[in-house]
Amino acid sequence: MGVPFIRAGGKPLAVKVQIDGATLEGELSAGKSNLTRLSGRLSGKIRLNCDICLSVYERDLDENIEALISDGVYKGDGEEVSEAVIEQSGFIDLEEILRGEIASIECDYHRCDSCQKR
Repeated sequence: MGVPFIRAGGKPLAVKVQIDGATLEGELSAGKSNLTRLSGRLSGKIRLNCDICLSVYERDLDENIEALISDGVYKGDGEEVSEAVIEQSGFIDLEEILRGEIASIECDYHRCDSCQKR
């Protein structure tokens, strides 16, 4: 789902995107310094591999997502930003953002329920 940056500049715009069992739902709104703010929730389930026994298991997703999105390279000009800044070009690709969040979770260390009890 691609949203032109111009559409996120007025009143908050509700967005929702799903990939497999994961959902990113929230809103886009104007942020500071020509940035667009994404405030949302990551929910659903993803399949992960246990790093101990290598079995595949499902993990529930339930976390808040707060990020700023820049149209092109973000220069910042010495400005302090506490949220992540996602650089995109021309439009906001919410599927890419969701894939990035999933990839970030997949890169973490994981233990299935059986291995957690050991």
